[in-house]
Amino acid sequence: MRVQRLGRGHQAQRAGAFTLIELLVVIAIIALLISILLPSLGNARTAAQATVSVSNLRQMGLSTFNYASDHKEAWLNPYDRDDEGGPLPRGWIRVPGRYERDRAAWNMAGSIAERVSEPFAMHATSLLLHYVSDGPSGLTDKTQFAPGDYTVIQRFKEITQGIGEFDDYIWDGSYFYSPTMYLRPERYETEDLVRTQWADFRRNRIDDALWPSQKVVWFERFDFTKPFRTQESGARVRFFPNWNNPVATPNVMVADGSARQVIIADIIGQTQSDNEEVARIYTPSGLWNPPTSWLQRYSMDKDGFENGENDTIAHPAFFWATRDGIRGQDIYR
Repeated sequence: MRVQRLGRGHQAQRAGAFTLIELLVVIAIIALLISILLPSLGNARTAAQATVSVSNLRQMGLSTFNYASDHKEAWLNPYDRDDEGGPLPRGWIRVPGRYERDRAAWNMAGSIAERVSEPFAMHATSLLLHYVSDGPSGLTDKTQFAPGDYTVIQRFKEITQGIGEFDDYIWDGSYFYSPTMYLRPERYETEDLVRTQWADFRRNRIDDALWPSQKVVWFERFDFTKPFRTQESGARVRFFPNWNNPVATPNVMVADGSARQVIIADIIGQTQSDNEEVARIYTPSGLWNPPTSWLQRYSMDKDGFENGENDTIAHPAFFWATRDGIRGQDIYR
């Protein structure tokens, strides 16, 4: 009898156990579910980051208009040529403090001649924060960084590490400010991007933007929703495409204060229009092709910009060098 009972118990134990084949089937099903779910989770994360970036641009828009309200309806400008006290020494910008006299913060005279003012466009977010912040703690505001822009976030941490008071510091952010907002529109009349002269700096006003819903003021430096891009050689590399890459869909803030996504391919379509005037309007002045040595000065040479060097492609300078400058149009309707 005892033997029979043990035999029955042994049979019951075997009936409740998994065979090797069953375990392999379960593992295969779990792996399949993970492979299905991971892209969806990645897409959800990318969408959430894009939403945050649009929110950042809207907040910068509000800060920009607050600045304009306090400066005779003028756009953010690094030179203040018609501010009381006269123009600054050539090549200097100011940190526009709200409660005290502005101070010179960054000498840009070392930039290459053709682009003497343009590094400011990469660093303008920090200047804007200097204006809207009540103190140094506000200068770390996350609105200056897109969530997926890992290189610039890491660089900011390295720059500010160990610095207690960094009121005078200027740094680059995830969003570029169009140089057309502080340069004469006449500079952008031609197809080529002509050399910047000191006389080109201008205190542009809000109403100088003749097409406020179509003129880009701030824009993401990369399309952070696409982790890969194609090089000149055809190789696919793990770098975000520039904002002006033909496949890019960057988020932007326009002169009417709204923020939204833009499809660069649609703009390129306008540059190829049979209507010569439409094609001219949407074709920017020149390419975005600053040399890598220029980017090195600002520790941006490792960020993966497409500028025509190192197997990259130099794309048209959409938003950066809008034809007719602040009076022109970046977005079709």
